[in-house]
Order: sequence, then C-alpha cells, then structure tokens
Amino acid sequence: MFAELSPVWRRRLVVIVAVWAVALVAAAFLGNRATVREQADAAEGRAGADAAVGVAASALAGSAFEFAVGPGVAQECEITPVRDGVEYLRTFEVYTDEPELAFRQAAADLADHLGVEGPVSAEHWRRTASGSFLTVGLHIETESEGPSLIGRVSTGCRPAGADFGVLSPAERPDWIDLAAAHPGLDAADAALTAYARIDCAEGGSAETWWWSTTDDRRIPQITASCG
Repeated sequence: MFAELSPVWRRRLVVIVAVWAVALVAAAFLGNRATVREQADAAEGRAGADAAVGVAASALAGSAFEFAVGPGVAQECEITPVRDGVEYLRTFEVYTDEPELAFRQAAADLADHLGVEGPVSAEHWRRTASGSFLTVGLHIETESEGPSLIGRVSTGCRPAGADFGVLSPAERPDWIDLAAAHPGLDAADAALTAYARIDCAEGGSAETWWWSTTDDRRIPQITASCG
C-alpha cells in the first residue's frame, strides 16, 4: 500500500509517524513521573498522615512506652518535570526495652487503620495504602542508644493547594512560651529547638519538646495524655 504513495506523501507519512512517536514518549514520561493521583491533594494527605500518627500514639503512648512525636515536615518535590508539588512527612519515636512488643502494637493498629496487611516479622515494615496513598514505615533500631522503634508516615508527592496550611516556624506559634512550663533538661548547654503535638486517635494528645545539645544529641521531653 505504501509503495503506491508518491515520494511527497511518503515523506509526509514519515514525519507524521515521527511526531506521533515523540508525543507518545512525552506523554508517558510526564504521566509516569506522577507519584500519586491528581485528586489526592496535599491538604488531604496531611490530615491523613497526622491521623495515622495519632493511631500510633493511642497504641503506644503510656507508662510502658515513651512516645515522642516529631514536627510535621513539608518539602518540595516534583510530580512531573513541569509540575512541582509538596510531600508531607510525620515521624514518631518510641523509647522502650520492649521494641518488638511496641512494633507489634503499632503495626496492628496502623494496619487496621489503613486497611493494609500487617508485617510478617517484627523488625522492618513499610506499606502503602492504596486508598489514601499514604506510606507508613516502622523500624526497630538495634544499633543506637536512642529510640528503639522509629515510625514514619509520608504522603508522597502531591499537588499543593492554598488549604494545605503553614508549618513554619512551628506547629504552635507559642511553643517557646509553652516550654516555660516545662523546665529544661539536666543537660549542659541544651537548647530548645522544636515542638510537636499530635491528637491521639482515642482522645487526648501527645506533645514533645525537642532539645539539642552541643554534642549533637537530640533529646525529647515528652508529655502524653492519650485516652
């Protein structure tokens, strides 16, 4: 069939095919770089991440475990090469002599909350919930004198919106004044550097004042009243 075309039309056909191929490659490149679906906006993801950490707080904060919550962190990211977004991260740390017990409790509640399968072994766990696009991870720390269980919740890169809110300089503008009611730690040259608060899933809240020392230690001062 193509042999019956004139030389002019054969050249035109080659150009059309080449342009179409370039368009397909560009569309695939731009589309596949998206880390979440377009309707999963950053504000919705932030609320979901905070709620997940609140579930972990209700599961762990109490006399058996010291539950320290980290400030929310928003960082710029790239949804596609031509579109910027924001990723929201929330962390928590648990100080206990029973990290495997803490791991199982946190994993069971988070898995139930997110509708995903729980971990097979008590050491590492990382799962993404298909409905909310949240990624939750738990890790037992065995080579450090610090926290024995570290949790992390991420929204992935999402389109930012005006309703996302402001994180800087802190989650509560009066956190330094609030810290006046919490005397400084018995550590030389300790400086108050951050504050974080989370609403527990079953009522109450968990708060953490973060102190840094001259030898690069990061020390939490914890207040938890989860229901």
